[in-house]
Amino acid sequence: MPPVPLALSAYRRDDAFQPESLCVNFYLEEDKSGASPDNVMRLQRPGLTEHIDLGGAVRGLFQQDQVFSGLLFAVAGGSLLSIDDGTKTNIGAVGGSGRAPMVANYEKLFLLSSTIPHQYDGTDLEAIEMPDDRAVADIDTLNNFLILACPDGRFYWLEPGSDEVDALHFATAESSPDGLVASRALAGELFLFGRRSAEVWQPTGDSDAAFLRAAGRTFSRGCLARDTLHRFDNSLIWVGDDAVVYRLGNVPQRISDHSIEERLRKRTGEPSAMVLEHDGHKFYVLKIPGQGSFVYDPASPAKGVWPQFAWAQGNPHVATFAADGTCLVGEESSGIVSTLDPSTNADRGDVMVRKLSGTLAFMGRSGRQDSLSIGVGASADFTLRVRWKDGQDDYPAHYEELEARAPMDVVSLYRMGTPDQPYRSFEIRIDDDVKVRIAGAMANEGWR
Repeated sequence: MPPVPLALSAYRRDDAFQPESLCVNFYLEEDKSGASPDNVMRLQRPGLTEHIDLGGAVRGLFQQDQVFSGLLFAVAGGSLLSIDDGTKTNIGAVGGSGRAPMVANYEKLFLLSSTIPHQYDGTDLEAIEMPDDRAVADIDTLNNFLILACPDGRFYWLEPGSDEVDALHFATAESSPDGLVASRALAGELFLFGRRSAEVWQPTGDSDAAFLRAAGRTFSRGCLARDTLHRFDNSLIWVGDDAVVYRLGNVPQRISDHSIEERLRKRTGEPSAMVLEHDGHKFYVLKIPGQGSFVYDPASPAKGVWPQFAWAQGNPHVATFAADGTCLVGEESSGIVSTLDPSTNADRGDVMVRKLSGTLAFMGRSGRQDSLSIGVGASADFTLRVRWKDGQDDYPAHYEELEARAPMDVVSLYRMGTPDQPYRSFEIRIDDDVKVRIAGAMANEGWR
């Protein structure tokens, strides 16, 4: 019998009536030791350690070495806060709700709360008055200009050193009359995303006409939700208006699979995303309300897969990076800011549940399954739980428990009976407070 094809992705396709694949709280690396049957190691994600409680739902985080001596800024509840060595200072009220993006130039911090932009110069926090009281959909900076993208398709710019937006300092995204949803600067260019299209503008050096649309640089693909758009590994990633996840190339490249697209179709709210980093892995974590959080990792040896990160505590949805490279995340439903911490197996004290599944297909008459052997690694001895189901059955309520030894072991189940067509599915679960690695599984064969 061949190796059990363990899941590489959290794949569920309800329209296909196939077994769901579970890959929960794992990410993937190539196994260069040759020990894994499929040459893939499934390593558990870092946990969360509480950094500070801000006392209100965290709507935005920002930190840069060059901005106000590297202070951490947060929008929590209706206030802008600064955090210095564990001490928080309330800078002022910003009102609004929802995620609050923050950017900066050499002299100011800017934030957008609901549709109102604000600026902070280190002393005063004030709203930025827009010509004709226009609402603002998104902000970013390019060449120290603040870019203010408006839902009606106009974008304004605030010159460096200026406190007021000149009513004549604007241009209009013209490739399609679909307004503006989001904007991002990348590699010296400005990318403007409407509901159905995107276009590129370039700086001119002339403050009166600071940007010029790049000829031939338009895409017939818009942005479904502003907060899915992120700079990512010298590129951009976003959820398109067709509920497909794209990565910027010469043209937008689809990186989602049909499972992610089905989950996006079944979302119960507006999707958002954050970017995390750990040991050379950069994770684009897409939060789909009603479905969960799913992870794109270009360093994965298996391309196009989306494992799931399921948080045991809290609901992180925004992130930034401290001066020492530490990744900080803020929770949507509380005031907690946490550190992404590879030394813990828990999320703020609650141990994360790790799950992995595998499925064997059977065509024709199947023989007995005499054994299932699973290769594991761990920081301490632990209990590995396994259950399985055949054909149209549901998983049983109970798990078989196998004792696994650190730092590495092969644990086996025996006399599992004859599988029923068309498949046998396994679920592996770890609840113990240990760091684990799953190397693979074999059926009816010794580990080799």
